[in-house]
Amino acid sequence: NLLLVMGCAFLAGGLFYPIQKFNQAGAAVQTSLLAMSVFTIGLPTIYVNILKQDSEWEHMVTVSRLASIAVLGLYAAYLVFQLKTHVHLFQDESGGEEEEES
Repeated sequence: NLLLVMGCAFLAGGLFYPIQKFNQAGAAVQTSLLAMSVFTIGLPTIYVNILKQDSEWEHMVTVSRLASIAVLGLYAAYLVFQLKTHVHLFQDESGGEEEEES
């Protein structure tokens, strides 16, 4: 699914905008957020494969819930970062819409 969506996004973007630009700092922030999300999803999966006793399952559920709360907090912090404190990292460098050349 991920490759299909990303490929369709590249195709649609390439049809309308042959040259695409991105801000390296903004992409680094989004990559870090993605890495934290993958770690949070992977942590309970590792616990499920390692833990075999029933008493350890309660601990795994607690860790899973705490990790999901942490990711929710990270996402809220990311929204504040993107929309309030560092807006310039996520804005277009040209400052407006591109004009058509005649």
